Amino acid sequence: MSLPFVRSGVPNPPDMDAPCPADIRGIFSFLAGRYDLFNALASIGMDRSWRKRAAGLAISSAKTGPYVLDLCAGTGDLAIEVARMDRYSRIEALDFCAEMVEIGKAKARAKGFGGRISWTVADASDMPYAGGTFDALTCGFALRNMQKDLDKVFAESFRVLKQGGAMIALDLTRPEGRARRMLHGIYLKFALPVIGFIIYGRTSPFEYLGESILGFYEAEEVKEKFLKAGFRECRFEPAGFGAAGIYTAIK
Repeated sequence: MSLPFVRSGVPNPPDMDAPCPADIRGIFSFLAGRYDLFNALASIGMDRSWRKRAAGLAISSAKTGPYVLDLCAGTGDLAIEVARMDRYSRIEALDFCAEMVEIGKAKARAKGFGGRISWTVADASDMPYAGGTFDALTCGFALRNMQKDLDKVFAESFRVLKQGGAMIALDLTRPEGRARRMLHGIYLKFALPVIGFIIYGRTSPFEYLGESILGFYEAEEVKEKFLKAGFRECRFEPAGFGAAGIYTAIK
């Protein structure tokens, strides 16, 4: 399967089975400016409620005033939601795309959360934090983009969490049932690139996004990877009629 990527702002189809991290970073550098609009349109506005649920699970799993790491924070919506729901929380937002981070910083300041959210540009498979630092960890719509390094990312997530802490990972998934999967596949193949073209004037990045969903692990396989990394339990909660889901893994 050939997956598209963006290099220097121009989408190109590489001859490879899956894009490398640098190519994925290029995609999100290209998407950063209108990423929030794309998410809202592509999810028919449901992404906000999914983030609220994920943020609520993270806060309820931790002590009052938790120290939360938002992994692959993007433009900061999930980190901001955690800050909004628990005014005593402190959040560290990490992402490997500097363009996303700059937008997230500005958005957090504009919403009054600039003093409670710190930002770091780094890779999720090699985090610059001591072991046992965070009470909870969130991750929104990013597991698919780390498929090649998912075992390393889960091992690092386990390392930086305190004992008893939870990793809450929200991601796009494939619904159950033949009919739903067929309709979902049609949406990803045809509708998603059209939405992307309307917003960005490109289709290649959105072909990648659709293929990353179709080519990702099933929920049970992801749960097994969490357990392999050392987490003692993992639950999966479907959302959006099965088009999204939330993993809760406990250290």
